[in-house]
Amino acid sequence: MALDKIVKSMLDDFKLSSNAESDNRTRALFVLDFIRPGADQFSSDQVKARGNRPSYSFNQLPKFGRQVINDQWQNLPQIKYIPTTDADVEKAELLEDMIREVQSQGCAQTAYKLAIASQVNIGWAYFAFCTDYDNDESNDQNIYIRQIPNTFQVYDDPACREQDRSDRRFLIEIEDIPRSEFNERYERDYTESELKSIGDDYPSWAEMGKDLVRVGHYWRKEYDKQTVWFNKETGEKATEKPKDIKNYNERVIKKPRVMYYKCTAREKIEERKWYGKHIPFCFVEGNKTIVNGKTYYTGLYEDMISTQILYNYATNTAIELAESAPIAPFTGDIRAFKGLEQYYDTVNQKNHSYLPHNAIDESGNPINEPKRAQNSADLSSAVALIQMAEQNFYGTSGIYPASLGQQSNEKSGKAIMARQREGDVSTSNYSDMFRRALIYGGTIYEDLRKYILDGSREVKAQSEDNKTRVVKINQRYTDPKTGKTVEYDMTKGDMSVSITTGASYTTKREESRESQIQLFQAAPQAMLPALPMIVRSMDWPNADKTADAIERGLPPELRDPERQAEQMQGVPPAVQAQLQQAQQIIQQLGQALEEAQQAANDKQAEAQLKVGELQIKAQSAQTQAEKNQADAEIKVAELQFEREKLGAELSLEAQRLELEKVKILAGVQSQEINRASNSQERDGAMLRDMEPKESDDISVELQVQGLEEQRQHNAMLLEMLDAMKNGMENLSAGIMAPKTIEIKRNPKTMFIEQAISKTV
Repeated sequence: MALDKIVKSMLDDFKLSSNAESDNRTRALFVLDFIRPGADQFSSDQVKARGNRPSYSFNQLPKFGRQVINDQWQNLPQIKYIPTTDADVEKAELLEDMIREVQSQGCAQTAYKLAIASQVNIGWAYFAFCTDYDNDESNDQNIYIRQIPNTFQVYDDPACREQDRSDRRFLIEIEDIPRSEFNERYERDYTESELKSIGDDYPSWAEMGKDLVRVGHYWRKEYDKQTVWFNKETGEKATEKPKDIKNYNERVIKKPRVMYYKCTAREKIEERKWYGKHIPFCFVEGNKTIVNGKTYYTGLYEDMISTQILYNYATNTAIELAESAPIAPFTGDIRAFKGLEQYYDTVNQKNHSYLPHNAIDESGNPINEPKRAQNSADLSSAVALIQMAEQNFYGTSGIYPASLGQQSNEKSGKAIMARQREGDVSTSNYSDMFRRALIYGGTIYEDLRKYILDGSREVKAQSEDNKTRVVKINQRYTDPKTGKTVEYDMTKGDMSVSITTGASYTTKREESRESQIQLFQAAPQAMLPALPMIVRSMDWPNADKTADAIERGLPPELRDPERQAEQMQGVPPAVQAQLQQAQQIIQQLGQALEEAQQAANDKQAEAQLKVGELQIKAQSAQTQAEKNQADAEIKVAELQFEREKLGAELSLEAQRLELEKVKILAGVQSQEINRASNSQERDGAMLRDMEPKESDDISVELQVQGLEEQRQHNAMLLEMLDAMKNGMENLSAGIMAPKTIEIKRNPKTMFIEQAISKTV
């Protein structure tokens, strides 16, 4: 039976792709088998050649791959649309939210994760777009991202020149189904002999097994030629031949259409036209090298396999040397072991609690104790090989210990971050290639939405903060938030695609939350309207409920108007009007309360001002009293000094007078002595001398009386000074005595009417 034209074309394209990719597939299969967990990295021939020597595998490669895969997975870029023709920014933002909703679904997440893993492991990967109905009760279709769990099931056009393979002519995704299941599913009756004949004609097509039916999902671009004419002056396009042909330029264009065929190697099972103009498979490239026209794809591991082999060899050598160290024998006089052979024959196999030996011979002579020979293994060379292999891991992958979370020579935080950035830069080609695949995926989605999202319906969209909303498309409606009439026509308009990179939304949210908390601590009153938003950004449970409770406690003018609009959705207009009127009344009452509170605050402030003035006066009086006290103390000190000075002067004057008195008395006595010694003259001149003596006595008495009056006068002065001192001290004590201020208030207004100062 002659093959269908489409089937033959599929088999030819399969053979073309299989031959072109055979070397890449062979090497990739070897890499996957070598790096898988639990893999035996010694071949059967190597294990046989090593005999009883250790042949353990110490797989160090997966941790390097996980570092690249998980880092890329945690920082997935986002698709961004830019309006170009017959489109606006709002429609572009809606389209971004719609594809973000598609990407957040579990199937898309799995598709991305598998694609990134295959890209890092073997050097290339795929994920695809598909369409499906929402359910059996609806005729609406949606766009999905599906996974390609086995990269080897996809055979691509080897003649592609574009990195994202957007210029591919065909793509085949194969599926191997057990013969019995295939016959039941497609109502066929394939026999084993028919499968054998397929294997004879196309061996690579039937290589999976004789009792399996290989089904090919064959995607192919076909072109329809069309002649169009463009006006030379206006550039207007005409699809029918114009009459004034001289004013037009003729051009033949090829309009692509994508066809899908489901085939076996014997027949075509299904045929349909695909909606878009792109084959919906996104190619994710790893490392690509072209040598003499042949393309090689490699992942992270291929260059590290030799290092892993060296690491296994060095580690097993160290184990072997360590195992040989305890086998060192005992050496000594043969007489020491005589009769004790059962101990020493098993000393390297059993742990004996004691080892006896013969200490003396038959003649009583001492025998030396047996000793184990020193035969320690030298592990230095094996350890050096292990260290060299570890360094080769880092150098080959470009991922250093700091990137793996291990401690290295870097001590400071900046040095550690710099080394981590080196690891990120050395493997950034993987994330860059995945971004390019996402750009092509965004192009496929932008093309499909014109055909799939073509009716009046509601679709889900997810904003950047992961909040999902329902949006009406291809119909006019009033936006409940803005009150404006909007229409999102998804069947029109062209948009270009780009990718946003940088920190993820989660990271940005954490940084924003920290900054907002710092602002709230610095200016709590200014940041009060933002407090509910700050609480909503928290990750603890019931954060939204807590934020709503806080927002309900805020004045109406400080609440978020958008959230108020969301809360009013679905509320009848009459109820909304009543609520608005109630809010206005509440606001007016609040303003009146604020005015009354402000008036009371003003009066209270006035009263406090008067109290402050009285306190200032009291403080001023206290200050003046303290000054007077200081002046009085100074005056008392001056008077005391004058008193002491005057007392000293009077004391000196009294001493001087006493001295004069002594001198006078001494002179009188001297005269009496002279008169007594001159007896002759005394007798004769008795009468003559009586008058002068009486005169001298009178003079001395007058002088003594004067001194006594002077002393009494000085004593009076001292008493006056003491009286003045006591007066000043009493004045000072009165000034410094503690006082209280008695305040009298008006019982009605509670304002201060009088303040009286009293001494305690």
